Amino acid sequence: MQQIEKNAELLPLLKSFAPFTDIKEESIQWIIDVSDYVCYEKGERVFEIGDPVDNMLIVTEGEYILELEQKGVLREMGSVQGGELSGLLPFSRLKETKGIGTVLKQTKILLFPKECFTEMVNRDYDLVQNLVGLMSDRVRDFSQIRFQNEKLMSLGKLSAGLAHELNNPASAMTRSAKDLHKKLHQTPDKFKRVMRLNADDAMVDAVNDVLFAVLETGTKDDLSTLDRNDLEDDITDWLENNGATETEDMTETFTDYNFGIEKMEEIKKIVGAENNFLAVLGWVENVLATEKLVCEIKESSNRIGELVRSVKGYSHMDKAPVREPIDIKQSIISTVIMLKHKIKSKQINLEKTFAEDFPKINAFGGEINQIFTNIIDNALDAMENGGTLQIETYVRGHNACIDITDSGAGIPEDVMSCIFDPFFTTKAINEGTGMGLDIVKKIITRNNGDIQVESEPGKTCFTVCFPV
Repeated sequence: MQQIEKNAELLPLLKSFAPFTDIKEESIQWIIDVSDYVCYEKGERVFEIGDPVDNMLIVTEGEYILELEQKGVLREMGSVQGGELSGLLPFSRLKETKGIGTVLKQTKILLFPKECFTEMVNRDYDLVQNLVGLMSDRVRDFSQIRFQNEKLMSLGKLSAGLAHELNNPASAMTRSAKDLHKKLHQTPDKFKRVMRLNADDAMVDAVNDVLFAVLETGTKDDLSTLDRNDLEDDITDWLENNGATETEDMTETFTDYNFGIEKMEEIKKIVGAENNFLAVLGWVENVLATEKLVCEIKESSNRIGELVRSVKGYSHMDKAPVREPIDIKQSIISTVIMLKHKIKSKQINLEKTFAEDFPKINAFGGEINQIFTNIIDNALDAMENGGTLQIETYVRGHNACIDITDSGAGIPEDVMSCIFDPFFTTKAINEGTGMGLDIVKKIITRNNGDIQVESEPGKTCFTVCFPV
């Protein structure tokens, strides 16, 4: 950077810039007179992160880019070109720069000192009004960018949660379908062995009675690991003692259905020891395994359907944006499903207590879900692995209230008053925009509700109340 001389061309040049078009020439000339005029060459830094903001920058020619550091990487946020203003503006509370300004080509800038803003107010109110309007436009544009980033981050969380939750049932369906295909290919061979028995109707009916009784009971998921291992050993020993050679599949399936020695002896008695009763047991195993795989596919597809319905309920994308009675319990459940992957990954202990006959509230469904998404997601971020998240609904007077309590480190007293301010965040860059709780506050206020926070180390409680 080097100082350069001001010339007579600066006045008409500034006069052509949008903020100065309707400003008196003597006011513009005053700006030129009190400002330093400097020139930056390509590659030079106009400012660095943390530099004090002492000047309004009036770029007369050239261009520099603004970059923010995110996780050690510089990300371009835009550029400032000839005819544009940046830096400090009247009544701005900006104290230090948040990014880096790097010159793309030779750039000349008038540096208007902040000490002269007070004189500017007394000298030319129209000029101040223009600059304040410029600052308002800048805040609005910045807010829109931040708000869009917040929506994209919410979409990213939703997508990540949905992808994670869909992956499990989808993988289970693929695995079960593959196993079912294998079982169906074995059916003709096993059926051929059964047909060789020349079984009479009484024998077939007796075997079917045993089989359908087991199918009606279904698989057994309540066996302990020890009991299951004992049952597997007993079934394997019995099959091998009765001449079976390939016992692995039969043992697994019979164990799943608790089809133990007693039932296998019953089949042996019905068919007769002199006949190939193992062929009948093989056919029975094939039917049971096929039924189990079909049930697994059905359960997985139902789970996918539930997730899709949860997404629709979460976003209310299948409904017009109108106020309607909202079931808070269902809203919380849908939100928890969307964040379930995060709850699982951090091994969070989730405790839900829902009041009976909890009243519905009139609101926009998607907005209410956004409240719980931001609060619960922040609570999960605040906790270490193995923490406890408590969600409780109750009626207090004429209000429907929801407590969301986490076991995190708590909110420091010195920032408690700032947590609902726009853009305030304690998270690292690219991990939070500071818009979450600001949005929460606005949505709750728009629905005539209230939100309160109490925090101490190990316990932070957000209480949201809506009038009934």
